[in-house]
Amino acid sequence: TNQVTAVLDTSYDAPSSVMGLKIRALQESPEAKLIAEELDFLQQLKTQKSLSTPVVLTATSNPKQSAREALFSGFSAGLFTYALTQYLWETTPATKIQVALSHVENSLSKMGSKQQPELLSTQKNQYADTLHVTSLVPDSNIGAEGVVRAIEEDGKTVQLWLAGLPPQVLLYYGVNSRFTLATTEQLVLRSRSGLTAKAQIAKIEGATEVQVGQLVQEAVRVLPKNINLIIGLDTRLERIERVDATSGFAATAHVSTVVAGEQPADYIFGKLQQTSSRYGLFTLEGELIPNTAGEVGEAVKVAVLRLAPKLSTLLAAKLWRLTQNEGSSGLAIKASLEIISGTSSQVLTQRQTLRTLTWEKSLSTDAMNRVSTKSPQTRLIASLPTPTVPIGSRMQYRLENQSDRPVYLILLGLKNNQTAIAFYSWETPLEPNTTDTKPLFREVVIAPGETLTLPQTNAGSEWVIPAPAFFSEQQLIFSIAPFSATLAVLNTTKYPTPDQQPIAPLLKSLDVVQALLQDLHNASAIKAEMNGTAADSYILDVNNWASFSFNFQVV
Repeated sequence: TNQVTAVLDTSYDAPSSVMGLKIRALQESPEAKLIAEELDFLQQLKTQKSLSTPVVLTATSNPKQSAREALFSGFSAGLFTYALTQYLWETTPATKIQVALSHVENSLSKMGSKQQPELLSTQKNQYADTLHVTSLVPDSNIGAEGVVRAIEEDGKTVQLWLAGLPPQVLLYYGVNSRFTLATTEQLVLRSRSGLTAKAQIAKIEGATEVQVGQLVQEAVRVLPKNINLIIGLDTRLERIERVDATSGFAATAHVSTVVAGEQPADYIFGKLQQTSSRYGLFTLEGELIPNTAGEVGEAVKVAVLRLAPKLSTLLAAKLWRLTQNEGSSGLAIKASLEIISGTSSQVLTQRQTLRTLTWEKSLSTDAMNRVSTKSPQTRLIASLPTPTVPIGSRMQYRLENQSDRPVYLILLGLKNNQTAIAFYSWETPLEPNTTDTKPLFREVVIAPGETLTLPQTNAGSEWVIPAPAFFSEQQLIFSIAPFSATLAVLNTTKYPTPDQQPIAPLLKSLDVVQALLQDLHNASAIKAEMNGTAADSYILDVNNWASFSFNFQVV
């Protein structure tokens, strides 16, 4: 057959020293040799005529990159396998491979890996614009977060497989979360172990009988309020170092520790390889987070105390990532990240809610023709999955509210796993000469059917990418209700007034994100039906918010 897609979640490089994520490769034995039959078969493969549309997806684009594997909630998996599978579950209709890889790489970065998946083909440039990947679910017009695998004897309890949930969300997916069947019945989550869950029919009376194989779509996401940042202690630390680190982190608010490699972790605390008497904070891939390395001879408890402000920022980023719902949102939103050149703009990458409309609905025939021709306003740049942006570039977001309700927006982000940032819509007080004058933050609101560029295109609010080079992660969060609590926190913080840039550092990032989650919770009317859950959880109705993640590399 010529309709086969091969997925290679492995790599050549197997470093002898690994921190955090495992490597999906083996150390090559110097004594290992291919037998004659294997060499003959390899030669036959090389001489065979290529398939008409060869599709081989690899976990890495460079022989020196490592394919990674991680522990999740009750199971382990290759990061590429998990990210690709989850994307295909939620995605409809068929998607171009380059678009799919862009989403997958974005998800990989959230899981702590910088590996870049690739279409492996001698003709990949020719095929990149024509090859599509299709959804794993039977009906290509319906994305899903899971499927009914079994029905228990009582007929009220079903077993679910939840491969369509974002990886970072799965660990915290709470009891009383809800899913909808195609028959409109709702299932209420009662327990979960790994990707397998048990749920009960919300209303038994008059309900249509549930069938094995039915798809389930997320309706209500329940997240606990007491989420910690999980620090993995590097196994190469001495016993006394691990004891001191455990004690130090235990005294830090909202932080817990595990042994790296034994349980899921967000970051790794360990020693610098070059100088074993220096401690720092690392990504799961083993990359040192900027400005987290201590001085030579620093005590472990001093290092933990020094890292406390950084840990708060990283926890804030972890929390805003839990709002990601591009695949399940019922709010019709489309967002494009653009680079401005003269009077025109080019689209670096796009995100849109997949559950509300298909590609054909989101673009008219004329608009689709413009995308494929020469219109500078809508032309999509064919680039690597993670866009690269030169220093000094002018950037903007183009945001389309395709729903019938006004939506409100918050933009948060992280630079180099280090500095929290936000978009600020500054508002000068009506009486600027008073002694109490300071700029205030106002809501960003998009009317139904309207398109907004962010920031507005005027010289005073341009978003210009500064030096030096950095990696940027940004989360755009939309809601049907104002972010009242979030703005209240922002307006109680002292910000420098002379330089009111649209994208600027975010102070008190954890307080801001907790207020944001509370705002999303307050926008969900369903909480009145879930009194036992509301006190210690955020209850989020997917029809009331949408959250997109954008990554780009500044060079």
